[in-house]
Amino acid sequence: MDPLLTDPRSRDLTEDSDLWVILLSRCADLKLRISLHAFRAAGTIITWKNERWVMEPLVDPQRGWGSYEEYRRLRERFLVPKRPELIALLASLPKPWERRKATGS
Repeated sequence: MDPLLTDPRSRDLTEDSDLWVILLSRCADLKLRISLHAFRAAGTIITWKNERWVMEPLVDPQRGWGSYEEYRRLRERFLVPKRPELIALLASLPKPWERRKATGS
């Protein structure tokens, strides 16, 4: 299996692991998929806010990003140029109530 289609943090950041697998599998742009995989490995989470999925850094030097500034700087360089595609990918993820049905929880 392609490692870029797996969640590199599935063992310790379990809350949104299913969303990362879906997000990575739906991403057709290889450069964006590599960036998303790296952001997840660094400790980025997907969370439901204001009726949509958003990506946020887990700022914790032991478990995630060293600082919000580090995340912001790399986000500007690697994700912002792909913003339209990233917004569409996040919008395609199952809503929280759909996830509960799919996982049986």
